[in-house]
Amino acid sequence: MGCDCTQTVVSYTIDSAGIVQVSATTTPCTAGVASGAVASANGAITTLNGVVVITKGSAATLTLAAPTATTDDYKILKIESTTAYAHTVTTPANKINGSLSVITFDGTVGNFIELIAYQGIWYVEAQQGVELS
Repeated sequence: MGCDCTQTVVSYTIDSAGIVQVSATTTPCTAGVASGAVASANGAITTLNGVVVITKGSAATLTLAAPTATTDDYKILKIESTTAYAHTVTTPANKINGSLSVITFDGTVGNFIELIAYQGIWYVEAQQGVELS
């Protein structure tokens, strides 16, 4: 997903004669834009900002890297199941809420978890039909 927007940064300086100088720089606003992905097989979730939809026709075994402190702060990831299987998502040790590392879906279509990244940890914002361990 992209966006059709720009970001303009305006700078003001006062020269030695007391005259205000104005400059502006315009850039595309692509940083932090959410994306989507489909998990149709076992493997790594590489999307850290956006939505991942699990479509595998049997229990998916997925991995999710820890977010990078500062760089990934405030990124939001939603993982949703569209199939009725007990999918699992595993992170490195203690990277969910600071003490957990496994997300297990209960096998009901539509169940999800929404995570926000902060300082190298995924924090749960919302969940339905998943167990954390």
